[in-house]
Amino acid sequence: MGAQSPPPSSLNVSTAFSSCPIEWERQVQAFLSSAPGFVLTADGHINGTAWVEGPCQRRYSFALRIEVPLSFPAPNAHPIVVVLQHDLGIKLTVDAHTYPDGELCVQHSDSGDIDYQREGLRGYMQHVAVHLHRIVLFKHLGRWPGPALAHGPAGITQLYRSKLKQPVHRFLDEKTELPSKNSLCPCGSRSRFQRCCRDVVREGRRRLAEMRSLLAHVAASKPISPANR
Repeated sequence: MGAQSPPPSSLNVSTAFSSCPIEWERQVQAFLSSAPGFVLTADGHINGTAWVEGPCQRRYSFALRIEVPLSFPAPNAHPIVVVLQHDLGIKLTVDAHTYPDGELCVQHSDSGDIDYQREGLRGYMQHVAVHLHRIVLFKHLGRWPGPALAHGPAGITQLYRSKLKQPVHRFLDEKTELPSKNSLCPCGSRSRFQRCCRDVVREGRRRLAEMRSLLAHVAASKPISPANR
């Protein structure tokens, strides 16, 4: 993860937060020593800019705020990483595993949550680096490239497309009129639509509608990060 040079106002962990738990200080100091463009702020957060290389050697910047719980590296003491600004030229959404307030939903290893005791904050930020690289690929591919599906409507659409044959995909769009129940199913099975793909299509449309409603509620109740405006 590349970084910019630190501003002169950066704080020293040991002097500015001597009352913090020793292990927290050690973890933060170890990360800062490995990422010189990140600094500790007066409110106890870590701020800095990460650089990610995309296709054609284009580099993208992510201004990040990292909130590390004082109980870190205890289990479930998950750090929070928020994208404050970026230069991708797209709005980050839940389909890019980014919440409306800019918080990243970081993908952990396939075996489960990261072992903070073993990997520490530096190890966690390696997962963040992989996540940011996937976001860059999402910009170019139009779909989430990781092992998990996208969180939002794109992920639900991807899931139900995998259950249906290509000619039926368009019926997941709620604006597309469904075939009558006695029509032959568009999938080519020669069965009636109501006895073939109808229930799967209806379930997919229902879940898409629920997700859009949920996202509208979240957007109305949570502050929006400048990176997502």
